[in-house]
Amino acid sequence: MRNQPRVRPEIAIISTAICLTICSIDVAAQEPGRFGRWLSEDAGAFVGHVGPRLPLFAAGGAVLLLPTSNFDQTGLDRIQAGYHGTWGNYLDVTNELGDPLVVVPMVGIFGASLVAGNERFQDAAFTSLQSWLFAGSLSTLFKFVFGRYRPKTGSSPERVDMFSGQSSFPSGHTTAAFAVITPWVLYYPHLATYGLLVLSASTGIARIALDQHWPTDIIAGATLGLFTARWLVKRHKGTGSNPRSTITPIVGPEAAGVQFSYRFR
Repeated sequence: MRNQPRVRPEIAIISTAICLTICSIDVAAQEPGRFGRWLSEDAGAFVGHVGPRLPLFAAGGAVLLLPTSNFDQTGLDRIQAGYHGTWGNYLDVTNELGDPLVVVPMVGIFGASLVAGNERFQDAAFTSLQSWLFAGSLSTLFKFVFGRYRPKTGSSPERVDMFSGQSSFPSGHTTAAFAVITPWVLYYPHLATYGLLVLSASTGIARIALDQHWPTDIIAGATLGLFTARWLVKRHKGTGSNPRSTITPIVGPEAAGVQFSYRFR
């Protein structure tokens, strides 16, 4: 078993690659003040949306935990047995996608989007950052409630001690990885961006390989990240940008030949 890897700079490379892959269309920027409005209004709306559903979420978590102990132990053993070589090095890198320090390149990408004046890129970058914050808060709450023991403690997957401070369920790293990536996928739906979800899934696998989480912790974390990101994107597209893309041909004396104007509105 390898030691927990230190924070590595490869996460910045991954974030930059995401930026370069999906930011290529120049569109007019909206007023930047919408981000402050979104942050304040979304916080209250998110609490109002999630609050009444917390008992349902808790019940779903309990249902996920109860019948899966054998699956958890088997899955853990198989993934850890394969954690070596190039595959292990890859998992060490994707593990960083869920690290709290991922917020540093995320803030950098959002800052760059403000300079670039690309509306859709701005919205995706801000929503990714906001999704990370909201989903992380929800994950922390459930960790506190469930109090599941991590595999590294030597406990069985069935061991849960509510409100004990144990923090295995759900996986915070996996929650963060899906919360960060999913907005980009939804703002830029394409085969290439869908492929980015492989990185999020690999973060979850890395957490199992590093003896930090059970497989059901990963399933729960991925669900929280996807749920939060999808909710925010849907809300932002309804209050900020209309999700349709239009292509308008420009023909005239000012245009060198025939040009096309892409607008996400």
